Amino acid sequence: MIILSADPVLVLAVLSGLVDALPVRMEQGVEQILHPQYRVAVHTLGFPDTAELRNLCDEILAEFGFDCYTFPAWAIQGLVTVESWAGNTFWVHSPFFLPEPIYDILPPVGWEGGVEGWLWVACQREHQLALAWALQNDGN
Repeated sequence: MIILSADPVLVLAVLSGLVDALPVRMEQGVEQILHPQYRVAVHTLGFPDTAELRNLCDEILAEFGFDCYTFPAWAIQGLVTVESWAGNTFWVHSPFFLPEPIYDILPPVGWEGGVEGWLWVACQREHQLALAWALQNDGN
């Protein structure tokens, strides 16, 4: 299972269908797994550290009826389907919010912090099982 990590606002935009094209950076080996119609888990990174950016993030979440408890950091929030990709641009469709986020999913050691749209593979068995459950219950 491939995971797309991004800041909470971008994750919200992707899962709401407001954004369908986004820049990505792929971890080595991810491209061999990807194919059109592949379901990708969408994961929130941490919330901004600065008060100004954090307040803006909170305002955007509130516009959609979320807060940091209902849309937590370091959690799988939903799934999207890969339409296509070229270079570092990824097009997705069929976004789906999970009924309950899958909590405490941390990227593997060595991830490049702050990289927007980072694609990586779930390595821990608990994460793989949680993501398999999400795929079985995504309504598609």
